[in-house]
Amino acid sequence: MATISIAGRSAGRAAMAVALAMTLLILTAPATGAARAETREARLDALGQQIRAHHGKLTPTLIETMGRSALAAKGDARFYGAWRVLNYYRNNGQDADFARWSGQLRAAAARDDEPRLAGMVDAMALSAPVLSGRTDRLDDTVWRRFDVAGPDVRRVAQLERLRVAVALSQWAKASTVGAALIRDVDGQDRLTWPLAAEAHTLVSTTLGDLGDHVSALDHMAAAAALDQKIGSATQDAERVYDLAYMASAAGEYAAAERLAALHGEVIKTSGGPRALFFNRYLCASIAFDQAKWRRVLSCLDDIAPLLDRPEDGWAVAALRLRLEVKARLGDAKGARRDFARLRAAPDGLGAEDPLLDLFSDAYTLRAEKRGLEAFDVYDRWRRKAMLALDEDHQHKIADISSALQAELGAKRERLEHVEKEAALQRGLNTAWTLVAGLMTLLAAGGAAWVFHQRRVSRQLREARARAEAASEAKSTFLATMSHELRTPLNGMLGLAQALKLEPLEPGEREQVELLEDSGRNLLTLLNDVLDLSKIEAGKLDIAPIPGDLVQTCARAARLHGALAADKGLAITFTVDGDTPASLSFDPVRVRQCVSNLLSNAVKFTAHGEIAMTLRCEPLADGDVRATIRVADSGVGMSGETLSRLFGAYVQADAATAREFGGTGLGLNITRRLAEMMGGGVTVESQEGVGSTFTLCFRCDAVAVEAPPAEAEEAAAPLGLQARKVLLVDDHPVNRKVVGVMLAPFGCVVVEAEHGQAALDRLETEAFDVVLMDVNMPVMDGLEATRRIRARPEWAALPVIALTADVMDDQVRACREAGMDDFVVKPVDMAALVAAVTRAGRTPATGHEAGQGVAPAASGERRRAGLATGR
Repeated sequence: MATISIAGRSAGRAAMAVALAMTLLILTAPATGAARAETREARLDALGQQIRAHHGKLTPTLIETMGRSALAAKGDARFYGAWRVLNYYRNNGQDADFARWSGQLRAAAARDDEPRLAGMVDAMALSAPVLSGRTDRLDDTVWRRFDVAGPDVRRVAQLERLRVAVALSQWAKASTVGAALIRDVDGQDRLTWPLAAEAHTLVSTTLGDLGDHVSALDHMAAAAALDQKIGSATQDAERVYDLAYMASAAGEYAAAERLAALHGEVIKTSGGPRALFFNRYLCASIAFDQAKWRRVLSCLDDIAPLLDRPEDGWAVAALRLRLEVKARLGDAKGARRDFARLRAAPDGLGAEDPLLDLFSDAYTLRAEKRGLEAFDVYDRWRRKAMLALDEDHQHKIADISSALQAELGAKRERLEHVEKEAALQRGLNTAWTLVAGLMTLLAAGGAAWVFHQRRVSRQLREARARAEAASEAKSTFLATMSHELRTPLNGMLGLAQALKLEPLEPGEREQVELLEDSGRNLLTLLNDVLDLSKIEAGKLDIAPIPGDLVQTCARAARLHGALAADKGLAITFTVDGDTPASLSFDPVRVRQCVSNLLSNAVKFTAHGEIAMTLRCEPLADGDVRATIRVADSGVGMSGETLSRLFGAYVQADAATAREFGGTGLGLNITRRLAEMMGGGVTVESQEGVGSTFTLCFRCDAVAVEAPPAEAEEAAAPLGLQARKVLLVDDHPVNRKVVGVMLAPFGCVVVEAEHGQAALDRLETEAFDVVLMDVNMPVMDGLEATRRIRARPEWAALPVIALTADVMDDQVRACREAGMDDFVVKPVDMAALVAAVTRAGRTPATGHEAGQGVAPAASGERRRAGLATGR
């Protein structure tokens, strides 16, 4: 829209256009004037409605998103996606955005060794001076260097060559280049459809200038059909603008007015910051063609500030339009002011047009009652216009003839193609006659075949139903087994953690620690099986949050340091280079991956040390690549072992399994998690020397500070004195475990065996926090929480879920019911105490019955707690 009409509109104001139009009327006179006009108006309206029907949003925000997606893609998708961004900003006159994206693409071309991107930018930059009105000529030989740049760059260069030819009214060249380009890109490759639609639109503009409105509408219909195939992200505003402009030039003013109104409707959801300018300029152009001078000024009033200080060729063209109309209406002072504004316009914007200046000056002098001077100026304008017309007449006639001949040749090619298709159809009809006879013979066999296919289809549906039922049964089994196994584990691990707080004899403490280690090994096995199942089912999600990656890694090293010390080993952790203080990553999954690598290193290392290194490197797209290396001096592995190391349930060999134990799931899960986080895991190893595992993944750089997770956990025991806790669980062992864990910190624990009992307790007593089991008889924890949230006096009371079911749908159900936090069974003492601490700092003492914590903090706690729940 903003790239093809400045020169053409200016030329249309000169008298030379009158003579050329007369020549066009002779060459392209319609056979039936009234019928043709009606048909043309109907086609214009139909095309407008077609665009309205599939119109979608194409805003700068969406274009920026498309551009980022294109840069992240590869190959042809990247090339043509980037072209769509540049083409959008060019068509909307957004020169600064066009320049910004040109710079990004040049940088990407240099960084990724992608010369096609640089070639595309070079081709589009060549046409910019002509399209902005800064020059009215371009040496045609400049395009030759793109002939050897590959088909994609050559297509973009040909499209820019076509733009220039249309802008300079080089009709023969535009028709020839456009026809060749359309033959090249108007095919089955979806990526080139937007480029083909643009080519059809440009050719349509040329044919409209020539007066061949039927062919022009054919090309515009082809562009609209391609837009419909592309989808909603098309440049509808530009299409409607060109249609309205074409309708006005053809004298279809009613259709032009309707299309201008449609343009105003479309730009509400599409178009850039210049969309209103183009809508008002379109309104003024249509009014000018109808000699509605005051309507022209009314249309331009909304964009008057842009015309008073023109900064581009379009503003200059609109200012010249206003100048001419003011002169025609006798507003001499206004015309003189606009003359001064034209003279003050920046150089190279096409502000100088001697013929139009003389024409407007004559009208201005007439308005100033200086008739003789006006006549002299008008006479000078007439002689110069006739001289220019004489000099250009023969050239334009030849150009028009060549252009129409090119379009005729293109139509002839399409006609030949249609005739070939018709001949092929006749042949197919004959063949189908023979096939019909054969089909009669095969009918009986066909019926049997149909019966067989139906039976096979029924069997496939039944097999699919059985497979889905088996998958559902597997998920139900995993959920049930998770719950059933975690309940006894909760009792064993919880009591073991509580016993460790008691004064014990050395032998007794060793037995308790052995009991706790065995329980945790069983819990690790259970978690691995569940994680693998969720990954294979596609139900495990990565949930990045802002955090301190250095502290996360350091904590993992400290946690495994105690186990390493028991074997006489040391774990060292170093940070290589600068690391951002805060990154967005999934701390649960990163900790799981790092723990798997450290656990393996400790398990397979008998002496020496284990070194962990963290390095962060910025990426071109703004993300950060984190690389964690874990090197050990253990038994190492052979090449054969390395080739199958990351398979599920795979260990080095049978002897390794017997000696070191384990399921062989840890590395398989680690690699899959790393890939889900945009990275991977590699290993280098040598038998008898050791192994080095390298984990890498992507993080987002964030400006916020990391949440002080360790400080919170360290401070968790503080402030729990007199905290009144309502513990709701149907299993007495679970209630015993939680009570024993909270007792040393001064919490007052009141028990309830199901949800209804909890509601009854809340009616008579005040509590600071509720620990709510999910699966219980009489009333489960979800229903009880919903009822708590429904009561205004309890709406802010913190509710923490206690559940052995860690499947994703369980977490989602807890969040939807209104629970604030999530503690997994078997309950970890540190996690439990931290959750209760997060629930609030104000004890229940002094509150009236039924009141909870202050509601101002409840929403934040709920979001923070469930964001980290597994």
